[in-house]
Amino acid sequence: GMLHEVGVRFEQGFPLDANVRYVEAGAILRGFVPLGDRVVLAGRLIANFQAGNVPFYDLFQAGPFDMKEMPGGSAGVRGVPVGRYLGPIKLVGNIELREMLLKFSVLGQKFTLGNDVFFDTGRVWSDYSFRSPLDGSGVGLKYGVGAGLYVLWGQAAMLRIEAAYSPDAVSENPSLPLGIYVEDGTMF
Repeated sequence: GMLHEVGVRFEQGFPLDANVRYVEAGAILRGFVPLGDRVVLAGRLIANFQAGNVPFYDLFQAGPFDMKEMPGGSAGVRGVPVGRYLGPIKLVGNIELREMLLKFSVLGQKFTLGNDVFFDTGRVWSDYSFRSPLDGSGVGLKYGVGAGLYVLWGQAAMLRIEAAYSPDAVSENPSLPLGIYVEDGTMF
């Protein structure tokens, strides 16, 4: 199946003399392909564009309806530290292989254990010229790779625990360049 979001919004900051005013357009495209009874290949592509007087704290967020911190962190490129890269143009891609492995009951409650392996990548541009020295040279893709565990309680309560390696995490913690995430629900 597929689930897509596309939206445009206008942001106006208050007080008006603060001159925070911008327009944002974004899309999140998701696709899911079953590979047997228990395995799903899931993919997501995010494109986000901001124009106007965007405050710096909104330059590392994306999403047409539900703003998430991107490109780094648990909602974007896992393993890349949150807030490391920001700009008005963001592209993020994720691919996951998910499997629900084991069903069991405890005190009459049903649980399912699962896991995932994933690859995330993304890119940010600091302006619409695409030639800013802030953007670096070359392709400039940032990436994270990792795996995680899922615990499904009943049919609706999902907990995920994931670890992701990214070369960008080395400067944050050279001895353990991993992002560790504990979240409710799946990423997408």
